[in-house]
Amino acid sequence: MSELDQILAEHSALASAGAGQFTVDPRRQRDLLARLGLQSTAQGFLKLCQGIHRSGATRVQCITSGKNSLQIAFFYTRLLPEPLWDPGEPLGLALLNLSQEYAIHWEWNSNRLVRVGCATPDRFETQAPTPSLQDDCLMILNLSRPDAKWWHRGWAGGIRSLLASRVSWNPQVWTWDGHPLPIPPPLSSRAQAVIFADGESPGDLLASSAGAALYRRARYGTTVEEEKGLEGSPYLRPAHAILGLTGNSWSETFFVLDGVLLEGERNLLDRPGVVAVVSADGLTPSLSGLELVHDAAFRQRLQGLRPEVSWLDGISQRGRTGAV
Repeated sequence: MSELDQILAEHSALASAGAGQFTVDPRRQRDLLARLGLQSTAQGFLKLCQGIHRSGATRVQCITSGKNSLQIAFFYTRLLPEPLWDPGEPLGLALLNLSQEYAIHWEWNSNRLVRVGCATPDRFETQAPTPSLQDDCLMILNLSRPDAKWWHRGWAGGIRSLLASRVSWNPQVWTWDGHPLPIPPPLSSRAQAVIFADGESPGDLLASSAGAALYRRARYGTTVEEEKGLEGSPYLRPAHAILGLTGNSWSETFFVLDGVLLEGERNLLDRPGVVAVVSADGLTPSLSGLELVHDAAFRQRLQGLRPEVSWLDGISQRGRTGAV
């Protein structure tokens, strides 16, 4: 450290005020949301799922109580951001977004310390850590709507439907009131192709639904296997991409980023009638983290699907001509 740096460090050092509470003005923090394109609370719940996925949680429990209470609990294996509403992390952006409509109270254990805080439409607040007897790294989030009245309809059911359609492609287990959220439906009952994950093709997608197809193609590295019939063994390896044959006049591609299925994009593939679910690991996300930048790596990822797209198109063409 130079002499100038040392002088600046001494004059800019802040003395600790001891244990207490830490608060921020949420209005200034929420200015970020407009710049990032996060407007709806549905996006906030998706960011929450991405933050939970990044925490390394393998099982997430959602419990409802009445019409206006949702608890989300999970054990994490990677450090959570501090403060929890750090806008550089999906979990922080989720709290900033959701706190516009919901009151969120949390309690989490780490290194025999318990941290308690809240994010509401009026304030963000966290208390100084206190000793805990638990060794588990457990996070509990409680959400409610401050302005909810007894005659208002419950909102938790809509959140369940949203999560069921967006978190089902990764191995993380989500339960809702004790019942697992459904596994992803088969992309096609006629033909499906799977690219298993390896060093060059990252991903951790569930490919078990591909067993419902009459024609199946599996690629691992340079090894390719094709089979016809429904007697094949289920696909248990993590997948980089899963593709299926549809009767549509367009193609549709879905990417899974941080465990969340993004909105589909049409006609990115070079053949109609193909749907693909692809891992976004290693690709560049937009500022919101709910879209991808269409850069060179993105285009290369699509190029890597061409053998499977051609195989599916060949089956489609044989069906049109009546060939076996």
